[in-house]
Amino acid sequence: MDCSANDRYGLYLIRYGVQTGNCGGTRLLGGWVDHAMALPGYCALDAPDRWSDDECTFERAYTCPDPADDLVTSWSGATTQRDDDAEFLTGSANVQSTRLDGTVLCTGTIELELSLDN
Repeated sequence: MDCSANDRYGLYLIRYGVQTGNCGGTRLLGGWVDHAMALPGYCALDAPDRWSDDECTFERAYTCPDPADDLVTSWSGATTQRDDDAEFLTGSANVQSTRLDGTVLCTGTIELELSLDN
C-alpha cells in the first residue's frame, strides 16, 4: 500500500467505540482532518507527533484542559491508513478525563474508525 501524510485531508466521519473502561458508549461525529493535524486552541501536545517510516501510521498524545467545564482530557493513540487514498483509517486511543482538582472521571481505551465523507 502507498501511504502519505498528505492524503489525510478532508471531512471524516469518526466512530468512537469503547474497548475498555468507563468513558461512554459508541458515538459518531464529523471532524476535519488534514496533514497539519491542528489541535483546538486550548489543547497541547504531550510529546512530538510521530509518523511511521511508511507514513501509514500516525501517533499523537495531547491534553485539553477546559476550565469552562472543569475538565482535563488526555488522549494518546494512533491511527493507521487502510487504503491508498486514506479514505479509511482505524486505530485506538487511551483516554482519561479528570476534574481540574484531579478527580478521575473516566479512563479507557477507545476504538477509532474514520471514513472520508465524500
